[in-house]
Amino acid sequence: AQFGTGGSLNVDHELLRNLILNARVAFEHNKYQNIDRSDDLFAMSGGARYLMNRNFELGLQADYVKRSSGGAFFGPRFDRFQVALTATARL
Repeated sequence: AQFGTGGSLNVDHELLRNLILNARVAFEHNKYQNIDRSDDLFAMSGGARYLMNRNFELGLQADYVKRSSGGAFFGPRFDRFQVALTATARL
């Protein structure tokens, strides 16, 4: 079994009528029962959406995740950074 605690903060800001910015930061701590292990997860992201008109939208999103693990039975540790460029059409 696992016991997890965490929290996150999300912010959206309409910089211009057709440009929306977003940011997120989150932290989570997981403790496992009956084994000597704990995991920490830190994540942050930011992005923008450009609304070209009612039907078309361009987006850019960047995400960073860091996971660390400790204890006698530690799990995998990693850092991940990814970027996504999106185009959306609505009918």
